[in-house]
Formats: sequence, structure tokens, C-alpha cells
Amino acid sequence: MVSVDSPQVQRAGYLEDLFPWLNWKTRPDILPKPQKAKPVITVYVAGPYTRPDPVENTHNTIKIADKLCELGYVPFIPHLTMLWHAVSPKAYQFWLDYDMHWLRKCDVLLRRPGDSSGADKEVVEAMLRGIPVVYSIDELESKRDELCQ
Repeated sequence: MVSVDSPQVQRAGYLEDLFPWLNWKTRPDILPKPQKAKPVITVYVAGPYTRPDPVENTHNTIKIADKLCELGYVPFIPHLTMLWHAVSPKAYQFWLDYDMHWLRKCDVLLRRPGDSSGADKEVVEAMLRGIPVVYSIDELESKRDELCQ
């Protein structure tokens, strides 16, 4: 083992000999080439919550979100606030405002089928803000390149 006080360590460049990447300023060729990051597309999943059953609707939305994750998307599931609401109930308008905040941060809205005044309001908000709205995973996939620009 070489001691820190040894002549080898005291010699300039010893550490650079052991760890060439320490010499990155004078040897940029040893740095890894930057990789182009894949664009992350965030998807707001809007759909029925209350009718016919919040638990069933949340379950179905999670299944859709799983498919989105498998395809490389990052879904936002507003239905997951169900647990928060169970612990600390809030007024309907609070949740609608909360969800609208997150919707504005997403790249696209995926509207699940079914009757929902809240999801309909989210669609209108997305359209007003220029956020694309799609109605199926197939439609989302067909617009992937467009969304990445």
C-alpha cells in the first residue's frame, strides 16, 4: 500500500496516473460522450372518478398508467388522491384545483371513456392551454414524435 506521504504520491501526476479521469481538463477525450436523453412525456390520465365507483375507477386508471409506464411515458393519476382524501377530506373544488395545477405541468392529457364532469373540465382546461388531448393509448402512440418536439 502506498502512503500519502510517500514520494510517489508527492510526485505531481501520481493520482492522474491511477485515475485518468482526474485529468479531464487536459484530456477531454477520456470523458464519456454525452448521450442524448430520451424525451420524457408526462401524461395526465383523466377519467371518471365518482361514478360508478371510485375504487373501481382508480383501479382501471392505474392499469392504464401501468401500460403507459411500459411504453416509456410518465403518467399522472389524479385518482390517487383518493387515499389522501380518506385520511384528510377536502372539498371537491380543492381537488379540482389541485388536479388542474398538475394538469398544467403535463405534456398531454389522455381522456378515459366515461361520464365525468371533472374530466370534461380537465379536457377544456387542457385545450385552452394548448395541451394535446388524446382518447386512447394508440392515439397517444401515434402522436409520440409530435409530442417530443
